[in-house]
Amino acid sequence: MIEAAALTDRGHALAGLGHTAEAVADYQVAQAILEQLGRRDAAGEPQTALARVALAAGDCTGALAAIAPTLTCLAEGGTFDGADEGLRIDLTCYHVLEANGDPRAGDVLAAAHTRLQSGAAAISDAEARQMFLENVPWHRELVTAWAATQAAP
Repeated sequence: MIEAAALTDRGHALAGLGHTAEAVADYQVAQAILEQLGRRDAAGEPQTALARVALAAGDCTGALAAIAPTLTCLAEGGTFDGADEGLRIDLTCYHVLEANGDPRAGDVLAAAHTRLQSGAAAISDAEARQMFLENVPWHRELVTAWAATQAAP
């Protein structure tokens, strides 16, 4: 489990540096380790990281294939709340589905927004709650995406 987390984190760093092939290799090994351990919840992170890489390369079909197991988990009522980047997983699924014109995108976004708002509501300090919503990039992006869908006709 620790090795998979380290590989996922290194994959994030490599992807951020533009070393896509190396990042993909790390994500794939991390995903395989987590699947062998039966940790479907944790496997969502490298799966969606692979999808982000594919989407950035313009490969919408590859991105959709990468998140297929994640979508199955979500459809079965699972969440990735225990993952380090649980809401980022949901946000990535939304982006991939939206890029593919998949009607499930709205439902994934709505569920993620609800979980984000529930997490924010649990923070009693107003300043800390605002930081939670605004200072985590994918939280901020989720709020923005949700607002955009609510403003659309």
